[in-house]
Amino acid sequence: MQGGGKKFEVIVALPSVSKSAYIGLTGENVRLKNITQNQSGKKVCEDDIPRIAERMNYIDRIESDIPNVQIVNPLEGFTKGVPVKDKMRIYLHVQSLPDANLIWHCPYIILYHSDDKKVGGKNYRKYAMIKFDGEDDGSNEFAENNFVAEKTAGFKSWDEWEEQNKAGYECQIEFFKNGNKVSLKTLNRGIFIQNTTEIKDGGKEIYVSLSGDQVALTDIRIR
Repeated sequence: MQGGGKKFEVIVALPSVSKSAYIGLTGENVRLKNITQNQSGKKVCEDDIPRIAERMNYIDRIESDIPNVQIVNPLEGFTKGVPVKDKMRIYLHVQSLPDANLIWHCPYIILYHSDDKKVGGKNYRKYAMIKFDGEDDGSNEFAENNFVAEKTAGFKSWDEWEEQNKAGYECQIEFFKNGNKVSLKTLNRGIFIQNTTEIKDGGKEIYVSLSGDQVALTDIRIR
């Protein structure tokens, strides 16, 4: 801030990695008028602002079969891909980040194939994406999905569901595989999800990866 022959510079450490930050003008015994906003065109890089606080880490805890992952933006990060096997279960600890304020700030399950086993990798084909809040992205040219999501008696309200996600909880995902069909089901804080995927592109290996938005996924165990 500069004006009247004076210049001030302030660095503010936000409580976590925020998607948005806002600025407002105020004062005491002043009148603010003729306010205009201009874009400088300058792109600010991460190293342009000195760090005055350590980055908040919500995955610095026990690590099991595959590495923990912290995801700030939608599908920004993914767990290591795991081949889907019949009667396989994935156990993990889920926690929404402090900035999470929407119900889709939760884990996502992705069924896919790629030659290098990575989401978005070589010859990538997405078969299904299911969100823990009971949403999916439907069928596509590679797979047909039959998706069911229901609120159980344990569901109280979306506000309580969000608070439970921020507090963190243990959950599990069950998989059943028969030929070119994969079924999965999970029950998390009163939301029951079941999805059956029929693969239409031949006998390719099917992988599962976990992602999400504004979440920390830790202690991931494959059984």
